[in-house]
Amino acid sequence: MKFLQTLCLVMLVSVSAFAQKPVDRKIANDPAAKTLLDKVSAKYQSYTSLEVTFKLSIVSKVDDLTESMNGNVWLKGQKYRVNTGDIEIICDNVKRWMILKGEKEVQISFYEPDANNIESPSQLFTIYKNNYYYMLDGTEALNGKQLTRVKLIPIDAKNSPYSNIYLLIDAENVIRKARIVGKDGVEYNWQIVTFNPNIKIDESKFGFAPAQYPGYNIEDLTNDK
Repeated sequence: MKFLQTLCLVMLVSVSAFAQKPVDRKIANDPAAKTLLDKVSAKYQSYTSLEVTFKLSIVSKVDDLTESMNGNVWLKGQKYRVNTGDIEIICDNVKRWMILKGEKEVQISFYEPDANNIESPSQLFTIYKNNYYYMLDGTEALNGKQLTRVKLIPIDAKNSPYSNIYLLIDAENVIRKARIVGKDGVEYNWQIVTFNPNIKIDESKFGFAPAQYPGYNIEDLTNDK
């Protein structure tokens, strides 16, 4: 599953910035939803750094399978690191290293945030700004609290890999859960467990050190470009 690998792959759980021309589906954006999403985006952009622990479940209705995992995300600007135990992704805003521990393999690629998929966890905080309609969609209970649900609908439904994206936002304007419904029958549920902004994160967190992965096969896809 590409999303699992990209998030970790999250989210992996940025925002989906798939290249496309706007398509008029005659759906009106909800001003109240925009106000809320603007607050979410502004709050995230005010952080110097962010550490998140999360739960990710991937449900395939086609295969009737569910895969779950826990993980950590560290964010600093456009740099990030995702660790789920079996999979680790490191991005320094130029290159991305996907470390598959079970296969003892490292795949190196360029970080391309304009690709046709969610490419960074940070994109969830600004995803609504490009190529999506948005609207309030009622409330939903999470951990005993009622959260506001916002529904995102791709403007270009034909070319988008997703049918809908749902964001659950708390009273402090923090996204607590994202549900991404794929056209392929796979649904991704990414839930924040802990949320720690403005912590000190050493720059080494976003660098790849080959010596830490002895015996790994390293496939450098950047040499192909």
